[in-house]
Amino acid sequence: MRSLVTLVSIFALTTHAVAQAPAVLPVQAYLTDGDGNPIDGDVAVRFSLYDDAGSRTAVFSELQTIRVADGFFDAYLGDVESLDLAIFDAGGAAHLGITVEGDAEMVPRISLGTVPFAAYAENAATLDGRTAEQIGVPSGAVMMFATSSCPTGWAPFNAARGRAVVGSTGTGVGSTVGSPLSDREDRAHTHIVDPLALSTTTNGAHTHTVDPAPVRTRGTSGLTPFLDYGGGTQVAHRSHDHEVDIPATTTSSSGSHSHVVNIPPTTSTAARTSDVIPYVQLLFCQKS
Repeated sequence: MRSLVTLVSIFALTTHAVAQAPAVLPVQAYLTDGDGNPIDGDVAVRFSLYDDAGSRTAVFSELQTIRVADGFFDAYLGDVESLDLAIFDAGGAAHLGITVEGDAEMVPRISLGTVPFAAYAENAATLDGRTAEQIGVPSGAVMMFATSSCPTGWAPFNAARGRAVVGSTGTGVGSTVGSPLSDREDRAHTHIVDPLALSTTTNGAHTHTVDPAPVRTRGTSGLTPFLDYGGGTQVAHRSHDHEVDIPATTTSSSGSHSHVVNIPPTTSTAARTSDVIPYVQLLFCQKS
């Protein structure tokens, strides 16, 4: 039976994601037999990574033949099987299990702490081991920047200034339509409705009858000062009103005729760009 002694002090884990695949995790340890004697020679060791200390299913496992000298050995997880650093996302694969030769897996499993997660974060920041310069942005690519000028290697894409961007089938790329907005312009516009002139149908000779509704006068009251009934007495008249029923009146005949209805053009109220689509200004730049 073999064992790793004083794991905390003799187990050193560092992370390294090289630019070329695969990524590896270096492991350094000190291996002894059951009596505490250091191991020498080649030893078959299985390294397994687990999400937690009690899990029965490894998220990564590989078998290596390790050269052990006076108990010390170095190993690189990922030398045999491809090691995807994404398994360390959100703290996953945080426990290492080691099995030597035909022995049972050593207990307890070794907690790797936050080191592998830091490796995953570093790998993500370098775009899987590559920088943005190594990946490269193709010439002609257009991007938006929240800056006042384009970065080095980019030039203003003037066709997009003040215009909405519409997808193309591949033809007419870079073409523009209409007048662009100026800096922070809130353009106003109106619409004119001009109906066509219409003629009524001809209805032959005819007349029209107008029959107004009866009209009632307003009642008044007071004194009638100059009515003299023999003694010079002023006589009050009673409040009253009158109803006037205007008789129906028929127009003369105008013969067979029609009418033309011509509604004058009407202009709508003004609407502004911000009424239709509020917008934010960004700088469009094209890769040189």
